[in-house]
Amino acid sequence: MIEVFQTANEAYNAANIKKSFYMFMQQANPKIKPKTLKTYCSDALFIWAQLPEKWVQKIVDGGEYSDEEWQSKLRVYIRNDITATRSCPDKDARSYTKHFWQLIIFLRILNCIEEGRIATPRRIGV
Repeated sequence: MIEVFQTANEAYNAANIKKSFYMFMQQANPKIKPKTLKTYCSDALFIWAQLPEKWVQKIVDGGEYSDEEWQSKLRVYIRNDITATRSCPDKDARSYTKHFWQLIIFLRILNCIEEGRIATPRRIGV
């Protein structure tokens, strides 16, 4: 299970990430029904919990591989290790990858906000 997400200066617990991610998904997908959005969020968090421990931070940080390469690696991993025994493993792997990638985008935005906050000079006195 996901315990925390660590940015450069902060740690966020899983409950806060889950709630914030759902709010993000509502804004990013205003035409999708709430029940469907909850499923998408649940799918994304399920994949996070199933991945090797350091993958999420590496994907969020980028650099090692392009986004397309990460998505391909994720799809293969999900297909072979998570959805292999399902009736539609390829379709399920694509769907899980898509929803998980939305979580990655959210975490990247969170990271950017944190980095911006740290980089912003503090006002001293007024």
